[in-house]
Parts: sequence; structure tokens; C-alpha cells
Amino acid sequence: FWTRWHISLSSWLRDYLYSPLGGNRKGEMRTKVNLMITMVLGGLWHGANWTFAMWGLFHGLLLWGYHATAQGWDAWPAWSRRIATYLLMTLAWVFFRAPTLTLAGRWFGGLAGMHGLGALEAISPHMTLLILAAVIGSMTMRNIYRRDMSTLSLTQAGFVGALAGIALVMMNFSSKFLYFQF
Repeated sequence: FWTRWHISLSSWLRDYLYSPLGGNRKGEMRTKVNLMITMVLGGLWHGANWTFAMWGLFHGLLLWGYHATAQGWDAWPAWSRRIATYLLMTLAWVFFRAPTLTLAGRWFGGLAGMHGLGALEAISPHMTLLILAAVIGSMTMRNIYRRDMSTLSLTQAGFVGALAGIALVMMNFSSKFLYFQF
């Protein structure tokens, strides 16, 4: 995740925090401590709030876990590593977005179904179409990336078109930029 996401921040954290702390040159335990310090400070860089510190701590724990299980993890099929990474990062974003740790805890409870089905009960046919379009669109983008257009069907093209149309309509709804709060 960190080699592909927010590359400028990853490089800065590596060059100006992790490496000066000793990086991985001072033994296994010190490497883990350096990872944790770097990631917690990376979280606090996003905002002075406990939720951002927890976001960084969570990423540090994930990196720690990866280093402990790298051989087993790397043996998994690529598709399963992508799904697992996506799910873990989605959980991390709860800390990033929640204004308080208490609310983050409630959101995690909601994700675990502790407050009923909530959003699942309210999924509209339009949302179902959007989800289907996203799934089929991602498969289509994979084919385009691989330059394998022969597998692109009319139905897939229709779903991708529907997704693009919905995205254009949704562009009219404004949302305040996340970093304006800092």
C-alpha cells in the first residue's frame, strides 16, 4: 500500500523520519519501533487529533504485521492480497475520517452490524446499479490496462457508461475539502 499510495508522503517519512531514526539498521526490534514512530508521526502530520494518531498507529501495526509474515503473505495470490489490503485500508480510513475516537468506535460497531443493517436496508436500486457498474467497470479497466479489448462486451460498456453518467451527475453535489478543517 505505502509504495503506491501518497508516494510523496511515503518518501518524506522514509527519508526524514524512518532513516534518521536508524531505519532497519539497528536490529529487528528497533526497526519495528522506528516503523511505529514514523507512522504515528505521519498520522499526526494529517491533523493534531487522537484519531490521526490511531490512524498512524494502525498503519504501523499493519507494517509490523507484514514484516512478521512477509513470506506467508507474499505467497498468497495477488487478487487475495489486493482484497485484504483494500479491506484493511478501508478500516484505517475510519480513524482518518472520524472526528473522535468514540465516534470511530461507533462506526466500527456499525461495520460489525452492532447497530442493525442500517445502510444495507436503505440501498436503493440506483445504488445497486452504481455498485454493479463499479464492479464491472473495474473489471473492464483491468482489461483495458492489459490491452485486451476483445473481452469488452456491450453490457460492460453500458455499465461503464452508466457509472460515468452517475459520476457526472454526482459532480454537482459539493463536499467541503477535508483539509479545510485544519
